[in-house]
Amino acid sequence: MLACYRLGMKSKSLLLLPVLLISGARAQEEPGAALSFFEEENAVVTASRRRESAWRSPLAVEVITGQEIRESRASSLGDLLRFRAGLDVLDGRSTDGNRSIVSVRGLPREYVSDLQVLLDGRSVYNPLFGGVYWESLPVQIQDIERIEIVRGPNAALYGSNAGLGVIHIITRRPKAGGVSSELRAGGLGERSAHAAADASLGDWCGRLSASKYAADGYHTPDGSSGNDYLNGGKANLRLERRGALGPDIEAQAGFLDQRLGVPFNTRPSARHRNDFLSVRVSEQKEGGGWELLASRNHARKEEGPFSLQSPTLHMEQYDAEGAVFKEWWGGRLRPTLGFSWRGARLYSEEVFSGRPAQYQRILRTFLHQRLQLSDRLDLIGGASAEDSSTGGLDNNYQAALAFHVSDSHRLRLGYSRAATLPTLFSKAGDFRMSSTLRFVGNPDIVSQHMEEYEAGWDGHWLDRRLRGSATLFNMHLFERPLSATIQPFPTVISYNNSGTADIRGIELQARYAFRRGHWLELNSTAERVTDGARQVAVHQGTPRWKANASAGLLLGKGFSLQAQAGYKGAYTAYSASRGSTVSVGHTVRLDARLSRSVGRMEWYVGGRNLQGGRVEFADGLSVERALFGGASMFFGGSR
Repeated sequence: MLACYRLGMKSKSLLLLPVLLISGARAQEEPGAALSFFEEENAVVTASRRRESAWRSPLAVEVITGQEIRESRASSLGDLLRFRAGLDVLDGRSTDGNRSIVSVRGLPREYVSDLQVLLDGRSVYNPLFGGVYWESLPVQIQDIERIEIVRGPNAALYGSNAGLGVIHIITRRPKAGGVSSELRAGGLGERSAHAAADASLGDWCGRLSASKYAADGYHTPDGSSGNDYLNGGKANLRLERRGALGPDIEAQAGFLDQRLGVPFNTRPSARHRNDFLSVRVSEQKEGGGWELLASRNHARKEEGPFSLQSPTLHMEQYDAEGAVFKEWWGGRLRPTLGFSWRGARLYSEEVFSGRPAQYQRILRTFLHQRLQLSDRLDLIGGASAEDSSTGGLDNNYQAALAFHVSDSHRLRLGYSRAATLPTLFSKAGDFRMSSTLRFVGNPDIVSQHMEEYEAGWDGHWLDRRLRGSATLFNMHLFERPLSATIQPFPTVISYNNSGTADIRGIELQARYAFRRGHWLELNSTAERVTDGARQVAVHQGTPRWKANASAGLLLGKGFSLQAQAGYKGAYTAYSASRGSTVSVGHTVRLDARLSRSVGRMEWYVGGRNLQGGRVEFADGLSVERALFGGASMFFGGSR
């Protein structure tokens, strides 16, 4: 018989994961129970494509749990990631409607092509400009169960474009039954409504959710309208069959339709529509297992009026992936062998003038090995070969080890080599932005490559209530694609592989759970970006130093308080789509939330950026203070 996924509040009171922002500081009274809960929540799948303990993984991996996500009351994925070590998150707007900038270990920009982002194992990387349209992903915050973050290259497992790391968004599995809803409103015209229903029928469980949202957005520094509005809706359906005879089956579908203003002097607007369908079939047996994943994604973007044109883009993308998992030597040797295929078609008469239909094909095979030599030593190694129509043949490698000095301390060492494919726009684009400016692609552009060396330490004390970690990394990027002017007037801009960069840094993290519901967390990241001549590359927009502090308190009578504060050093932000640059001074951000739970209802109030407005990016907007409040309810089953 199938047991649908049941998630109770008591079973989620876990936690003690490295660097959790708002969770698991609810330490258990008994040491054995605390360790049990820690191990359960500490299991991750992104580091090796199979479920394992993060403590045994030699990689720098972090988890944002479902409880953290619910308690954060975040309205965007950027807000969920903002106060994490090693991450750069900016409220930035591109000229085609990308509304968030998220990067790992430096180089934040409108389209971060070196970062792989997965949604339930399905890549949501955009082949046109690269990167991810975070606000336009067909996933709702309320449906996310956890987010796993792997900092550092992982292209041997996930292919090109995973050079800086991997962010894996994992949605909630259906429960046996229940209905939930949430209403929210706040400053800057923010208002939203969300509802979800879970049900089971025989061996199948399902979850249907939908949301509607709107916001007026930010203003310019002088207080005038910033043309930054956003309104739209999302819907998701997930069906599962687990535990019955035969393989497990998961089917998911999602839809998004949103309209948004694009800050620019001509006041353009955009409309994004996206729908997807994916099916996963898997089976776990003693000594191994297998899985197959197939998906289709269709997107349509309309912009206008934008300069001389109103571009329209259609994208249809198909993905297929399979993997075989084995376990030998009592589970100490765990190889994974797999393949993936992608076929994408993009069509735009404006973006690809003269050749409106463009195609991308990627075929990849990979092998990953995890070897536990002893209770003290874990090794991993991986390699992949990838052939694409845009980058040719690329190879990716990874090797790492974790040495457990004691039961509470370990050392990590790693080496990775990763490739980043050129985007279709840099390869084949031909866009006339105005009568005097034209962007053209370079068919001879090749993949960017990256090498990284990493060393780290992790430790815990006081029955894991006190935890700390430190990671040193050194990355070298070569054959980076940079824009170059071909002729001054009319100006024609193309791309070549003349760029290099070195990124060196250290990430420090510490968390202390004083007692149930009372915790404090600190993290700091220092990094330096230089070009090939060892000069500071200020145009990359990477602050030299970032620091964050987070805290949680249980106040009694159902009240709880969470707060985060972040400091970011000065940097220079560059907008590639606008060709504009702005110097940003030292900035501080403060977010806070007060909530109260009464039975099956919870209400909350809070604020983002409470210290006031500031400029974060070269988009002409000021990031303003926003207060908000809302209430959520759930009925039937467990929350």
